[in-house]
Amino acid sequence: MIDTLQVSTSTNSDGSFGTKWQWSRDNTNGALHRGNITTVLNVPDKLDREILAELSAIHYLLEKRRLGADNSIGHLKVRFSCGAIKKALAKGALKKGDIGKTDKASVASWADFLATKYFEAQFEISKWVEPELEQGEQYELTVYQKPTVPIFAKILEGDLLITRHSMYRLIGRILSPHSRDCEDDISDVPDARWTVAWKRLEKIFTSDSHLKRAEIVDAAWKHIVAKYKCEPIFLSDSANKAVFVVKMDRGLYTLLTVLRDDIYNTSLKRPPVLFGDKLVNWHTAEAIKARKNNV
Repeated sequence: MIDTLQVSTSTNSDGSFGTKWQWSRDNTNGALHRGNITTVLNVPDKLDREILAELSAIHYLLEKRRLGADNSIGHLKVRFSCGAIKKALAKGALKKGDIGKTDKASVASWADFLATKYFEAQFEISKWVEPELEQGEQYELTVYQKPTVPIFAKILEGDLLITRHSMYRLIGRILSPHSRDCEDDISDVPDARWTVAWKRLEKIFTSDSHLKRAEIVDAAWKHIVAKYKCEPIFLSDSANKAVFVVKMDRGLYTLLTVLRDDIYNTSLKRPPVLFGDKLVNWHTAEAIKARKNNV
């Protein structure tokens, strides 16, 4: 059972944007729902505003209007009128190096919610073939920032934005672990794994999980601060053997990346552990365990 959201956006004479939309099931000719969205963009972005308006309308229909909430993302198809959106969501490119094929930075950024939570959906370009809509559902949007789908992080007591890069690293390092020299290419991972990753993040951050704040050794801390140009928060998840790197910017948390919590991660400060009848360095204990397991 495939749910299809088709949209078509144009610029109105007053500078606002009109998005015609319809929602159908199993490729039937008749739409279950249809309507128009008028969008006013109150954002500093000057380029590609019609495309940004279309992305805002899609976000509203999926996240606020909750179209398709009773079906899985794997059974969702989204048909755009703007080709740059499809390029931003080129799955082959996103699985190899974490970038799409568009050179439009704002479009790529505004499409993040589709490249993360909705990655498993099918994305197509199509022309509007239905006759002009009579009435349908009418909505008006005023947009002040790019569309997002945050997850509430209990440990942070606030919403957490999930980036494409963090999903990419969660899958390649934790859920479908690739070797370190191959983790930049996860093209062998099925699209459905992104939905699994999203649900795993929801479970980890919204529940009383094994998350705890971690401390970082001084040398690693200086490198990370220079790399991300902020003083990030490190959250260790012993159950999933992962470390989540989070930044706080103007009251908003963002998940930057996901690291392995293993013997090769020397960034974390770790207390000595009891090994036999002695307290030994954590890395030494783990190395001995690994050697014994390989015998």
